[in-house]
Amino acid sequence: RAPKQTRLPLPGPPQSTRRQEASKSASEAPVQGFSFSFSRLFRKGGMKCNAGRRSLTFSWGSLLLLSAFCLWPAEGEICALGMDIRNDVRELRRLENCTVIEGYLQILLISNGKTEDFRNLRFPKLTVITDYLLLFRVSGLDSLSELFPNLMVIRGRNLFYNYALVIFEM
Repeated sequence: RAPKQTRLPLPGPPQSTRRQEASKSASEAPVQGFSFSFSRLFRKGGMKCNAGRRSLTFSWGSLLLLSAFCLWPAEGEICALGMDIRNDVRELRRLENCTVIEGYLQILLISNGKTEDFRNLRFPKLTVITDYLLLFRVSGLDSLSELFPNLMVIRGRNLFYNYALVIFEM
């Protein structure tokens, strides 16, 4: 008959206090209302530390791969290190195949533009501008949402006088 084994307590505070401290440290720095505690994930009755680690890694890897395919631009191109479009509405045609503009986009000094000219223009491929968007003295432009319907991000990596979006004297 084997002798009965007893568990010796680990040095330091009791287990329940360790769990509370781990939960507290994970929830002390939430990122926009989201906090994650590994102690909850590996708690007794939940997922064991060694069991399922491969499936968890596979799940996160699959999610990352899927999101990369969904967010990757299907068609189009990354455009120049800044685009300066001025004096004529027809100059906007340079944006037709742009998905990402690496740098700024300045649309300015278009005084001969009419509302009808801009109604026929749409650039649905453009989703990201990495620096800033400047609109200055562009007559006839009524709506940016019709001109750039899928523009999601003006990153503001480099700013124009501390602003990523400037609309002036329209």
